[in-house]
Amino acid sequence: MTDKLLQQIAGELNDIKAHVKPERLVVIYCDAKVNHVDEFGPSDEIELSMRGGGGTDFRPVFDYIEQNDLDPRCLVYFTDTFGDFLTNSRTTQCCGVSSPRAVRYLGASRFL
Repeated sequence: MTDKLLQQIAGELNDIKAHVKPERLVVIYCDAKVNHVDEFGPSDEIELSMRGGGGTDFRPVFDYIEQNDLDPRCLVYFTDTFGDFLTNSRTTQCCGVSSPRAVRYLGASRFL
């Protein structure tokens, strides 16, 4: 993850927030573990900063959601798609968003 890509992600999240108008938007920073969580309200500008770094494991985000009784309507996973995927079915709707270099498929994809 680069700072430039992180800023593109912030722009995408601000665009999603402007169109969908969620009550809150939760950003979970994760590599091999959850490193940080930010929550944004309807009028908050989303600004992201680098957190963690290293190998990618997609499972800790879903574990965090489950352990904290979160019930997201949708989870958008910004990723390079290189990491450990889920082995069991989860009920959360998930959309993977990736850079053009990534070639693996995670649900539905949108390329930045």
